[in-house]
Amino acid sequence: MSAPDRGYWDASYPPSVLNPPPPPIPATGATAGIPGSWTPAGCEVPANLAAVQAAGIVATPATAWTAGQYVQTKLVGAPGRCWWNGSAWAGGAAPAPPAATGATAGTPGTWTPAGAAAPANAAALTDQAVVATPTTAWTTGQHMVLGDNQHCHWDGSIWVTGSDAP
Repeated sequence: MSAPDRGYWDASYPPSVLNPPPPPIPATGATAGIPGSWTPAGCEVPANLAAVQAAGIVATPATAWTAGQYVQTKLVGAPGRCWWNGSAWAGGAAPAPPAATGATAGTPGTWTPAGAAAPANAAALTDQAVVATPTTAWTTGQHMVLGDNQHCHWDGSIWVTGSDAP
C-alpha cells in the first residue's frame, strides 16, 4: 500500500485541518473618519467598546476627534461606534462642538464656551444671542470670525459686520 498524495483528500480530514488559516491579526490602531479605519489593514475588528478600551488601541490623530468621526466595532450600527476624545475611548461618534454663547474681543476674538463652534454667519450670531465681552464698544481691529469667514465686531449695542471698530 502506498502513501496517499499530499494534496489528496480522502474524507478522513477536511483540508482546513491539514492547512489551517493563519491566526487573525488584532487591531492595534484606529484612524479617525466617518467611519474611520482599523490598523493594520486586514486586522480583526474589535468586538465592542470594552474590547477597544482593553486592547490599548492607539488613536490617530492622538488629539480629540472632530464632530461625527468614529470607528465601527463588530457591533452593528450606532451601538458599535466609538471615538477618541483625546484621552480615552468613548461610545458613539464624536459630538458636535457646543454652540457659541459668548464672544471675547480679540484680534481675532474667541468664542465661548471653550471649543464652541463659531456661528455660521451674521444672522446666526444674532439668532444665537451671543453675548459680547466686554459689553462696551470694541476697539479698532478687535473682531470675531464667523463660520463663513466673515468678520464682525461689537459696537456696544449690536453686532456689526467687518473688522474695523470705530
